[in-house]
Amino acid sequence: MAKSSVSMRKKGNVGKKSKRKNVISQSEKKRNKIKMEKINKEGILPSDILQLNNETRNGQSEGNKERALESQKLQQDNVKDRETIAKIEASKKETDDSMLKQIELMTGFSL
Repeated sequence: MAKSSVSMRKKGNVGKKSKRKNVISQSEKKRNKIKMEKINKEGILPSDILQLNNETRNGQSEGNKERALESQKLQQDNVKDRETIAKIEASKKETDDSMLKQIELMTGFSL
């Protein structure tokens, strides 16, 4: 009996790995899900998806350009903020000096 069961097996597939179907990893599924949610929120048309995909593959993504513009704008805003803070401090000092002068005039002696 043992010989007959052995002879019925296929000998050609022994030792060969069967080809797996293209399995999508969990991380790729999550990444695609996040991308689709983002696309749905932005209201992008399906015809635009292929164009965006080609741009990202070529490295010409709009996101990179926007980030570069944001960084330039942040630098400009930072300079403006410093100037504004300096002006505010100068006006506070002027106010303090004028208040000190007024107190000196009212009391008749200097501090």
